[in-house]
Formats: sequence, C-alpha cells, structure tokens
Amino acid sequence: DARMDRSSCSSCGPGMRTSYGITSLPRHDLSGFVRRGAIHLLRLFLALTLIHSSPSLATEATDFNIRLIAQSNPFPNPYPYPGWLRYADVWADGRYAYVGSYSPFSGVAIFDLLSLGSSPPAAPVYVANYDPVRADNITRENFKDVKVVNSIGYFASDNGGGVHVVDLKTPTAPQRLTTITSATPLLGHDSIHNVFVDDGILYEADQSTPRIKVFDVKDPSNPKKLPDITTLGRCIHDITVVKGRLYASDLGSIRDCSLPEQNQCCEVVSPKAGSLEVYDVVNIRSV
Repeated sequence: DARMDRSSCSSCGPGMRTSYGITSLPRHDLSGFVRRGAIHLLRLFLALTLIHSSPSLATEATDFNIRLIAQSNPFPNPYPYPGWLRYADVWADGRYAYVGSYSPFSGVAIFDLLSLGSSPPAAPVYVANYDPVRADNITRENFKDVKVVNSIGYFASDNGGGVHVVDLKTPTAPQRLTTITSATPLLGHDSIHNVFVDDGILYEADQSTPRIKVFDVKDPSNPKKLPDITTLGRCIHDITVVKGRLYASDLGSIRDCSLPEQNQCCEVVSPKAGSLEVYDVVNIRSV
C-alpha cells in the first residue's frame, strides 16, 4: 500500500504526498469502508502500472492467479489499413470460440478449443472463417459483436450488414440461415453495436439511437418482429438480459457514425451524461 513519505514533504498539510506522488485525502474525509476500498484500488493500480512498464513482470503476476496459457492471431494486417485494430467480441459455445472482427476482410474467426485441455495447453486451432461477401462482390462485414446460442450464431455487422443468423452445428462449415436488416418486414438495425439472445429473443442495440430492436428467434430461420423498446436514453451501447430484466447502457452522447470506415470512433456531436436503464421483459412476447 501507499505509505506516507514524510521525509519528502516538509510542510505536509491536510493533503499529504505519498511516496508514489499521489495526494492522500485527510482521514476524516473518508469513511473506513471507502478508505479501505481506495487503498485496494491504489494497490491494484500500482501493480498494473508496474506490470505494464516491465513486460518481464507480466509473466510473474502470480498474485492475481492469472497466467497466459495460449494465444492465436490468425488474421494478417488487413489491407488497406495495415495495423488497424482487428478483433472485437468473443463468444464460446461448447468446444468452440468465435471471434468477431471490425476490420475489412476478416469476418468471424472460429477456433477449436480442444487443444487447451492438452498438457501443456496448446494454442486454439483456427478451423474456419465466416466472411461472406455482399451482392456487390466487394463489401464484407465488420462483425463487431457475436453471440452463439444452441449452435446458432448471431453475428452483428456494424457497417450496414444487419445481423447474420448462422447455423453452426458444424462449426467448420458455417451456413447462413437468414439476415435481419432494416428491410420489411423485420425492420431491424442495419448497423449494430451489440446483440444479446435470451429465451429465444434477440435484442439489438446500434449505439446511435435509443431504440432496442427485438425479434423472436425461436425458429432461427424465420425471425419474427416484436415491438421495439424505446428507452429513455439517447444511444444504447450495450445490453444484457438476466432473469427477465434487460440492462441497457446508455452512451449518453449523440454520435455521428456516418464517417469513413477508417475512423475507429464515432464523432460526438451532442455531449450528455449516460445512464444504466433496467426494463422488465418477462412478458416481451405479449407486448
């Protein structure tokens, strides 16, 4: 923990300087609970700073009971944006993992995880790539988010391709069942930042509007449109459903996502604080 270095502070007032150059608040300004929490956070911050500054320490971070056992990097630097960030969301289902990408020409990488059970563990085996080309024979999808439920993949494009519903019963040979876009009759989002699937219901958030699109996907080949959830937020960034409650993270700021594909972040055009919103979706099919 951060002990006080009084020798380096000849005139320490209510805010004393620690040996790490961090100003400590007066004791009476913090309750015991908050003070202990602050100390623990400080310890974690200092440990992570040391690990980041010294790569050799990263392999010795046994205090956290975490170690790297395998790594794989199947995609080359994508043309025409060398060095562009490539990997997005990851989801595991059974012995396979699915890794989305938001760079061109990468799609969703599919890994067999069986080798992780060997001794010593070996890197996951890259077995397939879901990377369809659109009708123009040029455009491919940036799959920002991926979810897999009962061997059905829901791969969310954030560059206008909607959600691809994919049969993964044979993960080495993924087959698209259908695509949910803004076209009639489904009227979904075309560009999606996050999806979640719970109890046969697919939820879509696009990070640009307050609307969460909702679909009944009990028959994945034939999704049915359910009413939108129009939240109190401005830009829903992430969604999770647990036990009939939908938790929505409102980004707050309105963002302009119509910029060129090279830009990794949308431009904030109207700043506003975000929020967490919770909705009861137990009876979502009855709405």
